[in-house]
Amino acid sequence: MNYFRSYHQYAPGWASDSWKATAFLAVFLLLVAFTIFVMPEILAFLLATFIMWAGILLLIVAFKMRSLQKHRHYSTSQVIWF
Repeated sequence: MNYFRSYHQYAPGWASDSWKATAFLAVFLLLVAFTIFVMPEILAFLLATFIMWAGILLLIVAFKMRSLQKHRHYSTSQVIWF
């Protein structure tokens, strides 16, 4: 019984090429892991970069929320979409 063949027969077109994205992600992660293994100081740089971007994005969200709170007092019937 070959269940994969019966499933693959009804799979959408994008699902048949999804292995390429998975393989690309796997190769990318292996390269990053190897680079960190060879040069551990890069791990500190990557973590610092991630934390910095997270802080920047949280500040943007905080100021957007502040702006929405100011506008909420003027108009209570308006729906705001992000």
